Amino acid sequence: MLSRPPLTDCWTTSRPSCPRQSTWRSTCARRTATCWPLSAPANKGFLPTCRRPRQVVFCRVTRMAIQLKTKNEQPLNDKPRVFFACHPAEHTRYFEGVCAAIFRTHDVALYYDDGEGGSAEERYDALARCQLLVVPVTRLLLTTPNPAMDEVVAAAQREQTPLLPLMMEPGLDSLYAREDRFGERQYLTPGNTDAETAFFEQTLEQFLHTVLISGDVMADLRRSFRGYVFLSYRKKDRRHARQLLRYIHSLPGCEDVAVWFDEFLTPGESFEKNIDEALQKSQLFLLLVTPQVLEETDGVPNYVVRQEYPAARRAGLPILAVQMEPTDPAALAEAFPGLPACVAPEEEAFAAQLRQAMTGASVDESPEHDLRMGLAYLRGVDVEIDHARAIRCVTRAAEAGWDSAIACLRNLYNGSMGDLPDLPQAAHWAKKYVGLCEKRWGAKHPETLEAAFDWALILKDMGDYRAAGQVMAQVCVKRKETLGLEHPDTLNAYNEITTIYDLLGMVDKFRQFSQAVYNQSRKSLGEDHPHTLSALYRLADACHQQGEYRQALELAQRAFDRRRQVLGEDAQDTIASLALLATCLVDVGELDKAVAMGERCYQLIKEQVGDEHPDTLNALGNLAMLYVSQGDHRRALALMEDCYERQRQVLGDDHPNTAATLNALAFVLNELEDYRRALPLLQQAYRQQTQTLGEKHPDLLYILNNLATAYLNTGSPAQAIMHLEKGYRLSKEILGKDHPHTLTILSNLAEAHNRQGNREIARELIQKCYDGRVRTLGETHPDTLTTADWLKRL
Repeated sequence: MLSRPPLTDCWTTSRPSCPRQSTWRSTCARRTATCWPLSAPANKGFLPTCRRPRQVVFCRVTRMAIQLKTKNEQPLNDKPRVFFACHPAEHTRYFEGVCAAIFRTHDVALYYDDGEGGSAEERYDALARCQLLVVPVTRLLLTTPNPAMDEVVAAAQREQTPLLPLMMEPGLDSLYAREDRFGERQYLTPGNTDAETAFFEQTLEQFLHTVLISGDVMADLRRSFRGYVFLSYRKKDRRHARQLLRYIHSLPGCEDVAVWFDEFLTPGESFEKNIDEALQKSQLFLLLVTPQVLEETDGVPNYVVRQEYPAARRAGLPILAVQMEPTDPAALAEAFPGLPACVAPEEEAFAAQLRQAMTGASVDESPEHDLRMGLAYLRGVDVEIDHARAIRCVTRAAEAGWDSAIACLRNLYNGSMGDLPDLPQAAHWAKKYVGLCEKRWGAKHPETLEAAFDWALILKDMGDYRAAGQVMAQVCVKRKETLGLEHPDTLNAYNEITTIYDLLGMVDKFRQFSQAVYNQSRKSLGEDHPHTLSALYRLADACHQQGEYRQALELAQRAFDRRRQVLGEDAQDTIASLALLATCLVDVGELDKAVAMGERCYQLIKEQVGDEHPDTLNALGNLAMLYVSQGDHRRALALMEDCYERQRQVLGDDHPNTAATLNALAFVLNELEDYRRALPLLQQAYRQQTQTLGEKHPDLLYILNNLATAYLNTGSPAQAIMHLEKGYRLSKEILGKDHPHTLTILSNLAEAHNRQGNREIARELIQKCYDGRVRTLGETHPDTLTTADWLKRL
């Protein structure tokens, strides 16, 4: 038989990389690790806090359109810096709300362009000195030319500045995910209900803890530099300045040399005082020479000539002039009295003078120093942002066994610090960190269990559900022993293992843990708490998967009724409950009610996010499958064809959702016995999904099974057997031998052999299928009973 395409979640909107929640995280797409590297007793004294501080800058006095806002108009002091950018027409609508959300937990300096004529140069300068860019995402931002999207976001992505998109409007996922917009970056969604708002505030707080560095940590990092160079240049030569920074740090022995350079005015700070302090701490004055350094404004020498160079001479600093473009020597000598001969950066004299200026500074080759340098390059603390160099520095420290470095790499590769993830690397370092914690504190220490929890989540995000389940199961056992089931951390682990058992198709375990989480949540939080209602929803799903259809219907009805009363009919969780209720009604044969609820679900989503939103199209596909259950195949076919064509337009042919709908369309055609038309659609879906997801992705197994069944129905049993054997092998490897889908493929393989006349092989396979279904689903499950009946007939 064909694998019936599962009803998809109606709400698929991406959630952000989300830090630890106290109890639940069922609505977030990827959980980030805790924060900055965890200080351990062996590393006492390093990184006393997990917030990120501001970058000290030395700036020219110019008129600034960039504005500054602090909490309660406090002085700037040493606050972390955040840049806010939105569509100019929406500044008034969103600015104060975003400020309030950030100030609720963090004391930051928030820079912004109020839309009153700030230049691209000023916006770029401000962004370059900030540690995070926050952007409210709207249709206007994504679809119309504007400096926030075209200049600021583009610069942040180019310069690898941490970026926090806030999704302010529904229905924008396909626009948002375009490569020239935000791509695969995840986002946060401010909530509409109390529960959603609490989730948003908690996630935002943890994210800011992860990304921002405090003044104390900044001071630690700055003390670690071997020496300082004051770089003096014209703003027009910013490109040369950044090239020179990278070149300096590529020289042997110069990786830990800090470079101070002036970029933009910092409101509230004394510019001349900053310059004097910077020069006093520097070992070298580096003048970047191009013709622009000689330019005057209205007959007045520029700031480099008038202020910075004379101040360096008064301070008695060694001066090194590096020529980036041919410049008139006579004019240079006149403008800069006593200027030594210029050198090119590639000349040995440049590197020699740079090293000479650092003579006498101690060289630190410790793992702690490598980690500090990695963090400096990661966030641009008195050096350029350079992720590759940051990773190299931190990796050196991690390979030397420095625990904070190992945790830092786990966080970095997991996307915890505003970066795109590399989950295999994250899992590698997460495993190492667990081993280190076990060795230091023991297997049941809270820090060890938290590290193992993080590791399991990374494995789950990778799709390695079996490994994730093994690790998370141990966390559950040990937390229950040490903390008790009622503790939030234990419930959090139980919540995660429940999800993993669902993904693994371990129906009995899924039911067992769903029941445990629901019982404890009801006891600890109350019957109507949103977390309890989420647990009730999942328990209904578990009963549905076990074949306890009446019990599932009762629980699904209760979850829907309570969510509608507590959250409202239009809440996403309420609509999800409505979709599950429709599925449960199909199971008990109440098809008209199921279709009515599917239609209501589709209308609610369409009203909220529009006709073309991916969630609306998912709901349309679900409705088509309900019509199949009702026997209205022609109507189902029309809806599924409409859904497929609209997904092609909105998402593209290669999107996984489009290929999944193509598979569902073929399923409807099979029900209509239009096998010849179904076969090429399945061939196309299989080809597209293989290219997009890879051969071993779980979603591909459904299509592979249906493709084999289509071959069987079109009189090609040999082709069917070939594809089913491949699907069975892959499904055992990916999902496990007793997963319901693996057993479905095994059942179909038996049928294919039976049609070829291989009755003994067929009987052997169906016996194996029956035994597996008894183990997984129980003797009374409808699928088990069907298999038993077939076994008798064979």
